[in-house]
Amino acid sequence: MKKVLLILIISLMAFSSCAKKDPVVLNGSVMLYTTVDETVAQALKQGFEKEYPGIVLDYYYGDSDRVDRKIDMEFESGQANADVVFLSNVLSLEDMKSKSRLEAYESKESKKINKDFKDSENFYCAGAVTTMGIAFNKNPELGIEEKTAPKTWNGFLNNDYRGKMAIANPKNDNFVKYWVMAMMQHKDYGDAFFRRLRDYGVVIKSTERDVLDNVVSGTFNVGICYDETAAGFTKEYEDFGFKYSNSDNISMMTGVGLVKDAVNAENGKLFIDYLLSKKGQEILVANGLVSARHDVKNILNTKAVIEKSIKVDMEDIKKNGNQYLSIFSDIFGD
Repeated sequence: MKKVLLILIISLMAFSSCAKKDPVVLNGSVMLYTTVDETVAQALKQGFEKEYPGIVLDYYYGDSDRVDRKIDMEFESGQANADVVFLSNVLSLEDMKSKSRLEAYESKESKKINKDFKDSENFYCAGAVTTMGIAFNKNPELGIEEKTAPKTWNGFLNNDYRGKMAIANPKNDNFVKYWVMAMMQHKDYGDAFFRRLRDYGVVIKSTERDVLDNVVSGTFNVGICYDETAAGFTKEYEDFGFKYSNSDNISMMTGVGLVKDAVNAENGKLFIDYLLSKKGQEILVANGLVSARHDVKNILNTKAVIEKSIKVDMEDIKKNGNQYLSIFSDIFGD
C-alpha cells in the first residue's frame, strides 16, 4: 500500500512538473507617435521598458500638425510605421478613425476611466484629461483674491478686468482651440460671448505660456488657461492662483489608440495597457499631466470637475469646428 501511494505521489509530481508552462518571454519593439511633451514620452519609455525589459519603446514626437502630416504621408504611401498614437488633439483621433486608420481595442485598464472620455467603439481612450480654468495673480498689490477672481466664464465680462485679462490664440494651442469650439456651440455662449469678451478688452496672446507668464508678472490680473500647465505654476510661483469655473467646465482628452494593421500590434496593446494603468498614469502626473483614472491622485482636485464637465457634441465640432474658429478670428482679427 505504501509503495502504491509513493508511486502515485511521484506520478502526480511529475505530471505537475510537466504541466508548468515555460515563462513567456516578451521581446521586440513598439513605435509610438505622440504630441505630448518629449519629457513625458521619455518617462513613459523608461517606465514601460522597466515593466517589459524585453521590449523597446521607440517614439516620434512633434506638434499636432507635424504628427498628422507624418501619419497622412505614411498611410498614403502604404508604409505606416506607428503602432500606437497618443495625441492631444481629439479631432486627429476622430480623423484617423473615420479613415479606418485605428484598430478597436478595449484595454482592461480603461474600466477606471470615465465613459465620457472613451470612444464608444473603443478606437481610442483618454490617457490624460485637460480642463480649462481661471488663472489669477493673487499679489495683494494687484487687488485680486481668489474670492474676487472670476467664478465663471461670464465673470470675465467685468469692467474690473478690462484690458487686464488674456487667453492664448486657439490657432496655436489644441486645448484652447477645443475650448473655443465647444463654447461656440454651447447655447448659453456662442459667438455673442466672444464678442462681449472682446468688448471687455481681453488680450489674445500667442501661446498658453505667454498668458501664464504675464499673469505671474502682473501684466494681467486674470487669464483663461488650462490645468495641465497651471498646475506647475501653482507650485513654482507664490502669487499664481488657479481655479476651475463653478459651472460649464470643458474637459479635453489626450487620447491613445492602436494603429490599424500595426506591425507590433500585441506590443502596442501592452503599451496601451501600461499607459492606462495606475503605474503609467502616475508617471504622467509626475510629469505634469492630469490622469484620466478615478483612482490616481492629481496635483489639482479634478475628479468632481471632470465628472461635471459639459457634454461636447463631437459631430458638430467635426462639421462646424473650422467655422467656429473663423468666427473667432473675425471677432478678434487675425
